[in-house]
Amino acid sequence: MSLDSEFSRFDEVENLLKSSRSLIDEIVGKFVSRSESYSLLEFPDHSNVGDSAIWLGSVSCLEAHYGRSPAYVCTSGNFDPGKLASTTSGPIFLNGGGSLGDIWYESQIFKERVINMFPDRTVIQLPQSIHFSDCEKAQRAAKCFSSHKDFHLLVRDEISFRHAREILKIDAIICPDMALYLNQQHRKFSAPLTFLALLRADKESNVDYFKYSNLLDSIHRTDWLFELDVQTSYLRSNASALDNALAYKNIASARLDRGMIKLGLGKNVITDRLHAHILCLLLRIPHLIINNSYGKLHNFFRTWTSGISFATSSSNICDVGDWMIDRHRFNSDASSARFSEQSLVNRGTVVKYVPGDYSSLAFEFDVLEQKLVQDQDRNRIREAQLSQLVEGEVENTKRLLGEINDLAASQHRAWTE
Repeated sequence: MSLDSEFSRFDEVENLLKSSRSLIDEIVGKFVSRSESYSLLEFPDHSNVGDSAIWLGSVSCLEAHYGRSPAYVCTSGNFDPGKLASTTSGPIFLNGGGSLGDIWYESQIFKERVINMFPDRTVIQLPQSIHFSDCEKAQRAAKCFSSHKDFHLLVRDEISFRHAREILKIDAIICPDMALYLNQQHRKFSAPLTFLALLRADKESNVDYFKYSNLLDSIHRTDWLFELDVQTSYLRSNASALDNALAYKNIASARLDRGMIKLGLGKNVITDRLHAHILCLLLRIPHLIINNSYGKLHNFFRTWTSGISFATSSSNICDVGDWMIDRHRFNSDASSARFSEQSLVNRGTVVKYVPGDYSSLAFEFDVLEQKLVQDQDRNRIREAQLSQLVEGEVENTKRLLGEINDLAASQHRAWTE
């Protein structure tokens, strides 16, 4: 890649981050009083890297405004209303993401619980995407939000803004995703792969893996949900010696690093994860984004990032082949000049990495990780098949017993007549 091309990408992203931070600061600053203690709820204590990126952006923003860490933080599982009430006097911030709706409904229930329990506090829902498919759940959320006298909803795309008004019957504020409060990053090593596909396999996936198996099997495919306990166990074991806010920040940082290492395996990335898109921007990696099941990625892309030259949006995975051909052509035409990492560090706020090429080790680890994931998937399939077999045998046994009982009853009637 030429030096001019890398500088151009750097400047594009820096302009995006500056405008995003400015808007976030303007919006969040309206709710901040530095004399008050504040809380940040629903730390994402799971392996999804994107939610950790959101948490770190939120913490960075709030600490910049308040000059200190939140006085109370929690997961949805260890939430203590009494402790929140006794340790904080100011606003309650709910972490952002893609969990406002009924796809990840446990998170929605937690939000409503907090809002209902603190009717006299200012509650701010940090930027979310909205998606409801169940009208009753949407009506319940609308009733909860509208009944609170000081609840403020931030959304991260224009479609969610419209949903807030039409479905939830409240006015929302459009705000960039909190991960855009993070700084630009550098790759940890030279990318060993020309193409990397980081694709989800959960209920938000919109990819027909069977239909496009020939195309996808030609690309190294991965995801970032797999996490070894050893990766966070040390941080957890030392959490008691730290305040929770610092412990959560360390755990989220470790997960973010894992995600950046994974994305750094590819010179070019294909993804249907919103925060893989955002981290590719921070790493300046050319990438193609494919929409998720309900349009979250394209809604965000159209609202904030469509002007980035090295990010391409597609509604269908069948476009991947054409995009790969274009990227191959670009790579073959590009200058072989190596750019200076230090020159970019001097150009702006960028996190610099310790020198060293770990690409081979990182790739081998990812291959091993995907084998473990595939083994787990196969085991789950076997368990499901075994369960179905057992259920089938149970049903057959019930049917035979029923037939025996019917026959016995018939014989009994014959004997007594």
